Amino acid sequence: MGLQTTIANGKPQRNGANGGALRAFSYTQFRLLWLASLISMVSFFMVMIARGWLVLQLTNSPFMLTAVQGVSMLPMAVLPPFGGVIADRLNRKMILMVGEAVNLFALVLLTALLFADLLAVWHLFALSVLSGATFALAMPTRAATVPDLVGVAEAPSAVALFTTIFSTASLVGPFVAGYALKINPDQMGWAFLAATVLAAPALGLLARLRLPLQRSNGMPQASVVKSLAEGMAYVKASRLLIGLFMVGLVFALFGMPYMTLMPVFARDILHAGPEGLGQLAGVGGAGAIAGSLVVAVYSKPRQLQWLMIAGGLGFGLGVIAFAYSTLFALSLTLSLALGFLQQIFATTNFTLVNIAPPPHLRGRVMGIRFIVMGTGTLGMFLLGWLAEVIGPTRALAASGVLGVVLLVGVVVAFPALRRLTAELEAPTPSPVGGSQAPVVQAR
Repeated sequence: MGLQTTIANGKPQRNGANGGALRAFSYTQFRLLWLASLISMVSFFMVMIARGWLVLQLTNSPFMLTAVQGVSMLPMAVLPPFGGVIADRLNRKMILMVGEAVNLFALVLLTALLFADLLAVWHLFALSVLSGATFALAMPTRAATVPDLVGVAEAPSAVALFTTIFSTASLVGPFVAGYALKINPDQMGWAFLAATVLAAPALGLLARLRLPLQRSNGMPQASVVKSLAEGMAYVKASRLLIGLFMVGLVFALFGMPYMTLMPVFARDILHAGPEGLGQLAGVGGAGAIAGSLVVAVYSKPRQLQWLMIAGGLGFGLGVIAFAYSTLFALSLTLSLALGFLQQIFATTNFTLVNIAPPPHLRGRVMGIRFIVMGTGTLGMFLLGWLAEVIGPTRALAASGVLGVVLLVGVVVAFPALRRLTAELEAPTPSPVGGSQAPVVQAR
């Protein structure tokens, strides 16, 4: 197929016309969304690290640590499809601003409770659920907006650059949180106050955002239930999307939860304290930045395919090695490698899911993808329970082994993952019969 012209931000673009891994930053609106999201995510990672240390100090329980972190992801198992419908129907700028405002409110309340010495563990559970709910409803909108701002031709590079938000935030946030926790070990409110102050400017940046109008497929707007059913039917008809969701499920259950046990390893195995915890998570963020940039450069479908598989397998093996490390320097090195491999896998999987569906279904498909991410809650509870029963080292190693075995099994069971380029070039499945033109071209 020949090159196609697309329109993004009012600028005509041709597929592959602009070279360079950073080409998406030439779009002003993309830069605004990127910066606002970066600020918000740095605050998010600060809260995640500070909250984990706070729970461990309050309860001295690995299970309670993973439980509090897990409930923050619980809404991801239910709400993302509704977030996808909202993203395809309502003003996306309004969705993003409301989500940011609710998250800021939760941070202010948590900080106030800490400084007033009124915080109880149940407050952490409740506020974690609230923050998780806003995240689950808003993230499909953020994801679906990226291709709209740059055009389909630049979508793979733009999505990869957008995921550098998470990797950059996971580098900066933990370092800042680790040092903020040292300001006054008896008053952890300072760490949450810093996260609150940092999150506030994101609202101002989002207010300046100008998003294009959503475009339908020309059909009358259906009910919410019918809209959800249409998205599910589309996914069900695509073996490629099912395969991508399945490898994402394995990662969510047996890969991603390793971060929730990091406070236990920092305090009880590596004896590194809160500063060491911040360093462990921070170098993982540095590796994640490198991983995002690699995907931004190698963004052709065939390259994404092999990066995803290699990243997933390497990550599982790295988790096993991290579980048995008792040297802080070695654990830092392994955390760097894990951040790199985790981001390689997550970015390629996220990018492929984002570019596969047609624009009018993208929000709903991404909503289903975030449900898969939400299953990480089950993995966190399982890992926390195993850590209580057999110890954190054996529990984490078992999780890594299961992740490797199941990932290999999914790749073998879904040939569409191995012929990914051809799948993306084929006519897209239609939930009502027939087919549509391909939405993504292999480059």
